[in-house]
Amino acid sequence: MSNDITALTRISPDDPLLTVAEVTDYLRLGETKVREMIADGELPAAKYHRKTLVRKSAVEDYINRHSFPTKVQDNQGEK
Repeated sequence: MSNDITALTRISPDDPLLTVAEVTDYLRLGETKVREMIADGELPAAKYHRKTLVRKSAVEDYINRHSFPTKVQDNQGEK
């Protein structure tokens, strides 16, 4: 986790900053798990004063990296 806000300086209404509590709601995971993901570098974050902030786009990237394929292929082949 970055210790300064420089990683998050370009704040956009299209890419809001989320608190850990908001990330837990968004991912439907516990706070401990989200904090572990941040500590392990799976989810980029930065500290600002006493808050840990995560870009919404980083959460969406995490979801995309850990999602199932959208299309299931038929493995039976033609007969």
